[in-house]
Amino acid sequence: MKSLKKLLSIFAAFMMVVGLTAANVKAEGTETTGSITINNAVVGETYNVYKIFSISYLDSASDEGVAYYATKAVKEWFETNSPTYFSFQETKESDVYAVKAKGILDAKSLSETLRTAVGKPPFTAVQSSVTATTNTVVFNDLTVGYYYVSSSLGSLVTINTAKPDVTIQDKNTDGVPTKPDKEISNNDNTVQIGSTVPFKVTTSFGAGTQKLVFKDKMSNGLTFNANSPAIKLGEVTYNLVGSQFTNGNTVLATLDTISTSDYTFKINFEDSTIKSLTDSLTGNEKLSMEVTYSATVNSEAATTNKETNEVTIDYGNNGKVESDIIPVYKGQLTVYKYTGDLNGTHEALAGAIFKLYDANNQEVKVKGENGVYVVSSDPDENTVTELVSNAQGKITVSGLDAGTYTLKETKAPDGYTLSYDTVDFTIAAGDNTIVKHADVENVKGSSLPSTGGMGTTMLYVAGAILMVGAAVIFVTNKRMKHE
Repeated sequence: MKSLKKLLSIFAAFMMVVGLTAANVKAEGTETTGSITINNAVVGETYNVYKIFSISYLDSASDEGVAYYATKAVKEWFETNSPTYFSFQETKESDVYAVKAKGILDAKSLSETLRTAVGKPPFTAVQSSVTATTNTVVFNDLTVGYYYVSSSLGSLVTINTAKPDVTIQDKNTDGVPTKPDKEISNNDNTVQIGSTVPFKVTTSFGAGTQKLVFKDKMSNGLTFNANSPAIKLGEVTYNLVGSQFTNGNTVLATLDTISTSDYTFKINFEDSTIKSLTDSLTGNEKLSMEVTYSATVNSEAATTNKETNEVTIDYGNNGKVESDIIPVYKGQLTVYKYTGDLNGTHEALAGAIFKLYDANNQEVKVKGENGVYVVSSDPDENTVTELVSNAQGKITVSGLDAGTYTLKETKAPDGYTLSYDTVDFTIAAGDNTIVKHADVENVKGSSLPSTGGMGTTMLYVAGAILMVGAAVIFVTNKRMKHE
C-alpha cells in the first residue's frame, strides 16, 4: 500500500512540475471547487476548459495521496489513440479507472494530443466557455480535477500549480495573424471584361498559430482562376500541385474551390507544417506569408462598374482577421443621340451608327443589341463594332479598360446629316467615377435642286413655247408674202 501511495505521489508531483499544458485545480481542506484565471487574454477570442481526469486525495489538507481517475470513455480513448501515455486500473466504482503514467511523460507531445482531441468524444463536454471582452478571463466553480485549457487560437495554456485558484498567462497572442494587406499586384484596379486581375495578399503570424484558413470572397463579376494560387512563406515558395501546395515533400495547405455564400475559395493549412515552421520563433518574431492568385472579369460585370474582393483569415476555434474590401472598376460610356435644343425642345434619334476606337486606333469589339453593349471577353465570337442608338436615342458600352478612346459617328439616321465631330475621352485607372457621357446632335438635311429638278424643266418648257411661237410667226410671214 505504501508503494502504491508513493507511486501516486510521484506521478502527481511529476504532472505538476513538468508544466503540462493543462491545469490541476483542487480544493484545499474541505474545498471541492476552484478557479482558473487567464491573463493576457485576446479580446474576442473564446476560451474553453475541458476536464480530462478527476482527482481525489487521501489527505486533502497536506496534498498527500493524490490520485487521478478517468471515465471508461476516456480510458478507452487513450488506449486506442495514445496508449503510450497512461495505464488504467479498475476501481470499486463502476466505470471509474485509476490513472498511472507510463514512464517519463513527454509534456509537449501530450499537450499536442490533447489539443487535437478536445471537442470530440470523449472530450466534448466543455466545462466552461468564455469569450474574452477584456484581457482577463476567469473560470469559476471548477470541481477539482486535471484540466485542459484551450483558447480560440487553438494552442495550449500552461498551468504549473495545483492550488485551487490558479492564474496563467495566455502565450498565444503571437499566433494571431496580422490583418491581411490585399492589393492588385499591377496597381491597376480599372480593368476590361475578359482581362485578368492579379491579386497579392500579405500577412504574418507567430508561434502558436493553429487552424489557419485563408478565405477569399469575390463578387459575381470575377471568376477565380483555380490554377493561379501560390504561397510564399518567408523565402520558401509552395506551388499548387493538384489541390495541394507543396515544396518538395512538404505539404503546406490544401485548396478548396467549392464556393459557398461565405467564400469563393479557401485554403486550409496543415497544423503540423505551420507548427514546425513557427516553433523556432521567439518573442515577437513572425513568419511572413504572401498569397498570390488571379481572377478574370466575366460578362456579369456588365451590370455594375465595380466588383469587390475581400480576404478573411480564420484561426483557432473562432478567431478571424479581415482585409479591406478591394474594388475592381470597369469603365462605361453612355451616348445620347438627339436633334433639337438639348436645353429646350429636342427628340431622341434612333438608328445612328457609331464606332469606338481605342488608343491604338483599333475598333473596340462588343456584344449586344438595342443600344446596350458589353466589351467582349472573346473578341472572335459573335462580336460587332457598330454601335446603334435605340428608340430612346441611347447607347451604353460597359466593361471598358482604363485608357483613351475616340467615338465617331459613321452613319446618321435617315433624313439627318452626319456629325463629323468626334468624342474623345479618357478612363483613368483607379477612378471610381468612370462613367463617361456624350451628347451627339444631328440636324435635318435641306433639299437642293437636282439636274432633273423643276428649275431645268421650266426652262425647257419656256424654250419650247418660244420655239413654237417663232415657228408660228415664220409661217404667218411666209403666207403674207405669197398673198
